[in-house]
Amino acid sequence: MFIEMDMGTETAKIWKKKVSEYVTFAVSGEFQNVFALPQFRVLVVTSSAKRLENLSKVISRMTPKIFWLATLEDLKASGPWSPIWFRPAGDQKHSIL
Repeated sequence: MFIEMDMGTETAKIWKKKVSEYVTFAVSGEFQNVFALPQFRVLVVTSSAKRLENLSKVISRMTPKIFWLATLEDLKASGPWSPIWFRPAGDQKHSIL
């Protein structure tokens, strides 16, 4: 898993580039060659629920896969293994386990 700690300072344009690069890393086979694992996740921890919603919109336009998003507040309150994670196009919380 990769972790992105979003502080709300990067524009949608920057996030589109990041998403594109992560997707390329996933589908090119480069990740598998480097890490000898079949797939990865990108955990995005955001500063607020509104920011999570905005990033979800940006990400879901490019891929429904790879990314899992949560707020820092939920992460602190419940821990990373709890069902605090949203998928880019989803409205239900999931556990990453």
